[in-house]
Amino acid sequence: MIRTTWIVATAGILALGTGVAVATSASGSTAKVSVVPSAVSAAADSSTRAAVKAGSPSPASPASQRATHSASATPSAVRPAGTRAAGTAAAPQQAAPTPAPAAAPISLSSWAGLLLPVDSAGQLTGKDAEVLSPARLIPPWLTQSSSGALTFWAPSGGATSPSSLHSRTELESAIKYAVGTQKHVLAATLQIQRLPDSNPEICVAQLHAGGSGGSSPFVMADYKSGKLYVMVASGTSVAANFYTLLTGVPLNTSFSYRIADNGNGTLTIGAASGSQSKSYTVAVPSVLRGASGHFSAGDYEQGTGSKGATDGGKVLFTALTQS
Repeated sequence: MIRTTWIVATAGILALGTGVAVATSASGSTAKVSVVPSAVSAAADSSTRAAVKAGSPSPASPASQRATHSASATPSAVRPAGTRAAGTAAAPQQAAPTPAPAAAPISLSSWAGLLLPVDSAGQLTGKDAEVLSPARLIPPWLTQSSSGALTFWAPSGGATSPSSLHSRTELESAIKYAVGTQKHVLAATLQIQRLPDSNPEICVAQLHAGGSGGSSPFVMADYKSGKLYVMVASGTSVAANFYTLLTGVPLNTSFSYRIADNGNGTLTIGAASGSQSKSYTVAVPSVLRGASGHFSAGDYEQGTGSKGATDGGKVLFTALTQS
């Protein structure tokens, strides 16, 4: 089952430039980005994620599997290995939340389903995570404040979909479209309030296409150690590309992202927080152009096991739209 010219700044979403971005590489050099992932004849629902070292993505051996949003999830991209050495601290988690007010109540009307970290019996175990369809509020996993902001909570060690190692509370879009040939945008303003202890990383957005029923994610936006980076898979066995959008963003600090399919074979991905912003324009993998696709957003925490009742991921969205 269940990219970017920036819009004018509103509801905390800052404006970014248009067209092909000027990007800084991991080596510190500056270059115009126009990435066309290589394609080989392999299954479109299997792609490789590289390890991210100290916030500078670089290819490495795959570490663990990420799952799709489908109740009958198919294998998807491989997660980068955790970069935090044993015994070192994750991003600070003691800061008190200072949520920005939602510009308008976030509507769930365009979201077809909500994947939960529990099974149909409410148990935090197993690989048969429940999917609520249509999506709706369900405490404590998804709640809405009086201002209209949404809080997602997903404990580590919860129920997962069949091919995933990680539990989540995540929305799946009701809008299906032909990837790379139609314009479609996902935009959000949010803050990470808690990270899982065992692996302090959360995926906050995905774009799916290919695989069983178009369920394989090939674009994933992750927050880790104060950084927001995006993986764009090739849709084949060729290694994915990684793009760092933000750095030095502490917990409980507002930031925005925007993932836009430009409808012309390219995606524009960007983010902003405070005075920093960055965007990249990249090619849609040729094997996925025209494939049925959809967005997902929420709290796909990457913990590897529970370390207590409060261990998990918590994310506050003050804005979340599709267009």
